[in-house]
Amino acid sequence: MVTIVVGATGWIDEVADLVTAFRKDLRNVVDGLRRSHRRWRSVEFLMWLETDAFASEDYVLLGSDKQAQLGPMAPLILNPRAPVWIVTFHGIVRLNGLEPQQIRQELERKWGGAKRVDVAPFAPEKTERANLGDIINYALKHQCRTHLGAAEERWPDEWIAEYFAFLHEWSRGFQKLKVSVGRQRMCGVGIEADGGLGVVVHDQLVDSEHDVDELDVDPLPFSCSFSVFDNYYYCDREKYVWNKLE
Repeated sequence: MVTIVVGATGWIDEVADLVTAFRKDLRNVVDGLRRSHRRWRSVEFLMWLETDAFASEDYVLLGSDKQAQLGPMAPLILNPRAPVWIVTFHGIVRLNGLEPQQIRQELERKWGGAKRVDVAPFAPEKTERANLGDIINYALKHQCRTHLGAAEERWPDEWIAEYFAFLHEWSRGFQKLKVSVGRQRMCGVGIEADGGLGVVVHDQLVDSEHDVDELDVDPLPFSCSFSVFDNYYYCDREKYVWNKLE
């Protein structure tokens, strides 16, 4: 599992800006590493957006880990009851022989700060399918609750209305909540036996998803797939809980 705390904002519309910037930044980071480290050419990321919120006056009540993550990212809000929206991505990374610590160290060069990046292996006592289900459930749970240390509070109704109105207008059925970087592909044009033109695919590659912004996505939360693990999930749309297809 990989987690990156991207940023925080006092304006719900800026969540879209943070997601767009993160999508480009992640691909730029991976592209740069692929040019200098061969193993990174087959490293893949598949991540989903989690949006948290808290009232700025409640900052001191957040857990120490969350305060450390936010640090200077938390904006100054004049209205103490206005929400601060925290943009975080959770997901899966294909290590391709690298250690989780190596992945984390490279990501921390871009997203530095206390506990902003976490990369951990799957829980060994669970199957791959169970691990994948846990990660997707965690990212897309949409509980609309603020965790204040050991306590938690439901978001006010106006926050919930603001958030889901924003998602409805911006993400077109949750499509934009996913960010992915696939393994590289290098394609060249060759001559086939019958004299026609064919595409030749090599192992050292140009990112197949580079420059793809919002169209190369699955219509979450209704279905998703990840070719590395060949798993499919469906969502209980009333409970927003992901379940495995048997």
